[in-house]
Amino acid sequence: MTSLRLAIEDLYRAFARYPKPTAIEVCPCGCSRENVVCGLLDKPLNGLSLQDLMLYSADAMTTVGTETDFKYFLPRILDRITVEEYRYNPEFVFGKLRYAKLNSSPNGEQVAVTEYLHSFWCRSLGEYPLTLPAFASISDVVSSIGSAGVDLSWYLEQWTRADSSASTWNLADLVCEEAHNLKRAGVLILHSGISCPSRLTSFPDGWCDRKCYVDCKALTCKTSQV
Repeated sequence: MTSLRLAIEDLYRAFARYPKPTAIEVCPCGCSRENVVCGLLDKPLNGLSLQDLMLYSADAMTTVGTETDFKYFLPRILDRITVEEYRYNPEFVFGKLRYAKLNSSPNGEQVAVTEYLHSFWCRSLGEYPLTLPAFASISDVVSSIGSAGVDLSWYLEQWTRADSSASTWNLADLVCEEAHNLKRAGVLILHSGISCPSRLTSFPDGWCDRKCYVDCKALTCKTSQV
């Protein structure tokens, strides 16, 4: 069993004290539709798919249901978002951790959430390309974890220490994506001298026809059309 799977199992245990809701209230002003909660109470927790939880996960606690309701569904949401597609920005889900104040929740819950985020990050960092359907790139992973309201120092430190080619390519993807965004915004980007780590002797699928210049302190690389 992987460390991420173990962390997910710990989430189920940590939040098991929250009972299944008998009903879920929806904001009466009409900003959320009744179908947001359709089917959520018809299945056991472990029978819910991310598709079942999609609408609820985006509106939970703001216009649909209570914090207690959310904590009942939370382990399943965090479980399925690692293996299923999610048509919304995954930051919506991780931002709910901050909204529910899970960084200052009872110790067992806080520890379980932190371990999940750590394991999720290490899993993401160690593979290229990502095999997480809900996350298009490492940029989505970084921004989602940041949305949870945690200090990113630990996560960036792990990235600095990582020496796998996957972590390097993820870094290159992140910098290229941000550089592209800055270019579209009309921001001038200056590139400094670069070197290529010897371990990067081939280019993964998707890197052909792309020129990317990365200069990130100790971890730098240069890729060009091959």
